[in-house]
This record gives sequence, structure tokens and C-alpha cells, in this order.
Amino acid sequence: VKEKGLPVSYETLVPTEVTYELGKEIDNEGRTIILDFPWATIVNVYVPNSGQKLERLDFRTNEWDKFFVEYMQKKQKDRSV
Repeated sequence: VKEKGLPVSYETLVPTEVTYELGKEIDNEGRTIILDFPWATIVNVYVPNSGQKLERLDFRTNEWDKFFVEYMQKKQKDRSV
């Protein structure tokens, strides 16, 4: 398969690992899909809603967001991609 003159192999299009959780209770709502490729990591996240009355705003900003940033920083350091 060639796209714009660059060779693309099947191996580069298939993730080496697929994960559906961040590995902590904070992610028990099934909101993430993480695809690790040899060349990059793609993360799809459905971020928790704070609710119309902002009942979950504290959880969102003080727990979930901080944990997710730390997770992504660790992933970047570990994979160096």
C-alpha cells in the first residue's frame, strides 16, 4: 500500500497494544481507548461531565484531569514517542 509515495506496511497500521482503561479506579466508567503503535500512541477519551449543577466539577478538575495528565506524561516518558 502506498499513500503519497510513502510505503505503508500492515504492521504499522495495527496497534501493538489496545487498552480500555487507565489502570486506576478513577477510570471505572469505561471512558478511554488507548492504541499503542510503533510510531505513536492514540488516546480516545470521553471526559467526565461536571453535570448541569456542576456536582462533579471538583472530581473532574481535582482528580480526573490531574490523573489523566500524569498518565499521559508517564506514557510519553515510557514510550518516548
